[in-house]
Amino acid sequence: MTKIRALGHLVVGFDCYRTSQGCPRCYFKLEQVSGTHRRIKKCPVCGVFFHRDTAAAQLIASLTQGLFEVKSKPDQFVRSAIL
Repeated sequence: MTKIRALGHLVVGFDCYRTSQGCPRCYFKLEQVSGTHRRIKKCPVCGVFFHRDTAAAQLIASLTQGLFEVKSKPDQFVRSAIL
């Protein structure tokens, strides 16, 4: 990371909690598609099919951009505090 920073790139830490479960378009929880490989998910709201890893990468990109714009993540992607 030191080399990346030295090149002038911004390095951001990100908690990936539940990102493989959410739709990158509407943030709704993705569902398993029966009869397919277990990594294929479908959004019940959008109706779009995703590979689990692709959806997670797109969602992380979207949430990271949101952190810069509104300074927070949607509640479903924030770990609850353990008391």
